Amino acid sequence: MSEFTSTFKPAPVKPIVAFAALEALDIRVGTILKVEEVARSEKLMKLTVSFGDHTRTILAGMRVGGFDLHHRGAGPLPDRAAESQPSAQQRRSVAAATASGEQ
Repeated sequence: MSEFTSTFKPAPVKPIVAFAALEALDIRVGTILKVEEVARSEKLMKLTVSFGDHTRTILAGMRVGGFDLHHRGAGPLPDRAAESQPSAQQRRSVAAATASGEQ
């Protein structure tokens, strides 16, 4: 057995969350309409997201240092819902915007 695998200790399993705690969350699925760079930021992107009955602007720390959409030939986003799972930081950004009541 290698030295790496012999010292590995998995994190303990967290306790089960009560259903009442889940009922307090406002979880929604939206369609990303527009993605823009944030001036003077190396990581923030400004997302315009439609939730059907309303649209929100969400800031997400997801840009890789200095990545420029225009110079990389990425072009506009396709008109479809996001298909990948959000990162932990994106979930925190969405949760912060939802908690602050941003519409």
